[in-house]
Amino acid sequence: GVHSVDGSVSASGLAGATVAVTKGSSVASDVTATSQETDSASSTTSTFGTKLSTVSDSSTTNVGKAATITNDGLIGGNVTANGTTTATSTNTGTVNGSVAAHTLLADTSTNTTDNDVGNTDPSTHTIVTTTKNKAVGGTSTVTNSGLIRGGIAVSGATGTVTNNGIVVGTTTL
Repeated sequence: GVHSVDGSVSASGLAGATVAVTKGSSVASDVTATSQETDSASSTTSTFGTKLSTVSDSSTTNVGKAATITNDGLIGGNVTANGTTTATSTNTGTVNGSVAAHTLLADTSTNTTDNDVGNTDPSTHTIVTTTKNKAVGGTSTVTNSGLIRGGIAVSGATGTVTNNGIVVGTTTL
């Protein structure tokens, strides 16, 4: 048959992303909504003297808001909501692929100290790098009262699956 969209649909936004497939509409391929970006910062402090030493710091912090997908029609591929605070996929129609909602991310900071930048002697030259990864996540939810021919995957600080319909594949929390 003829699809309302003969390809995929994708929405992304720092302040949030929403996709709605209404009753009677169809998308031939995948549907995604993403509100996940990163802020990063870095600095290097150099100390000059008899030798040059440096301290470098960098960090990456996840930013974004809610990602929401609602389907009351037909989606021919996969449905994936990737949010920072919340990710919600709701299906009352038919999805021929899998349905997912993800908010599990990592904020990262790295510190590197070099005691003598120009020194090539391994007995007196030290470089120490420390990386810290902090898991961050929001609420991830999949609600189904329709037909999902694939599986369901949910990851976040909190993950919930509510199924009052049919799921052919595997559910992973």
